[in-house]
Amino acid sequence: MVVMVTDLLTGDFRDPEARLKWQSVDNPVFELDEGSLLPLPTPASSDVSLPYDVANLRNFSLAITGEVFRWIVEHGDERILQRMLVAGQIFARMSPDEKHELVEKLQSINYCCSFCGDGANDCGALKAADFLFIDLALILPIAIFSKPRMQTTKIFELTCE
Repeated sequence: MVVMVTDLLTGDFRDPEARLKWQSVDNPVFELDEGSLLPLPTPASSDVSLPYDVANLRNFSLAITGEVFRWIVEHGDERILQRMLVAGQIFARMSPDEKHELVEKLQSINYCCSFCGDGANDCGALKAADFLFIDLALILPIAIFSKPRMQTTKIFELTCE
């Protein structure tokens, strides 16, 4: 699987005129068209020796940060937003509001959305999701170390307020 990430070509993330450049994590010669999020032809002079089949380049996923998500939601084309939602598999460094909005955007295109969270900053997205997963492996050690007399066999009731 080819993973594509983005960086700003021009401007900054507050600039509606900014341009994004999508390229492969493994080899930056592989790029996506910023207007369609479809693969661009590889330049003939490029070294395309990769550990995967270049013909399979259409089978890619997107890694999206909170800044990129916010820019596309606020300034991007609706087609690009939908294509990003469908091709996005890695969503990282997002604020609590962006996580919640991501869940709602996925649901708006009729996706059944699950969310895995480990903290209070995930509450909005956890509440909005159709299914949720709470990683107790991340939560229990905090509870154990913060309250030394607590027994690990106790069942916790986790709520988001």
